[in-house]
Amino acid sequence: MTDSAPEAAAQAASAEVTLADEFKTAFREHPAAVAIIAGQTATGPVGLTASSVSSVAVDPATLSFSVTRATGSAGGLLEAGDITVNLLSLDQETLALDFARSGAPRFTPEQGWEHFPTGEPYLPQARETLRCRIAS
Repeated sequence: MTDSAPEAAAQAASAEVTLADEFKTAFREHPAAVAIIAGQTATGPVGLTASSVSSVAVDPATLSFSVTRATGSAGGLLEAGDITVNLLSLDQETLALDFARSGAPRFTPEQGWEHFPTGEPYLPQARETLRCRIAS
């Protein structure tokens, strides 16, 4: 009989290192800091462009962003609780502008949005997508 506890602990530690490494890489390769933050509410998807996204800590993986008020899209994100932070690349400027302007088209088929099995909308063509839970 073998003792699987040390093996399980090693796998858990490896998973934590992997998450930490992936989190660091996501922000290390994201100098523009422009993202679309998106969530799913009872009335549909909501999202906004944020240029205030920054990494805070690796363990636990924590990021921050700022919104000006808890209404409209920002309020919808707070309602959703679970969100995606889609880190954009330079060639996604038009998409960033769409989500920065009130009344602009959002979550259209042409924009390429998909949904995780848990419901959050995400951009497969984003440079990185981080699934997050709003803490405060």
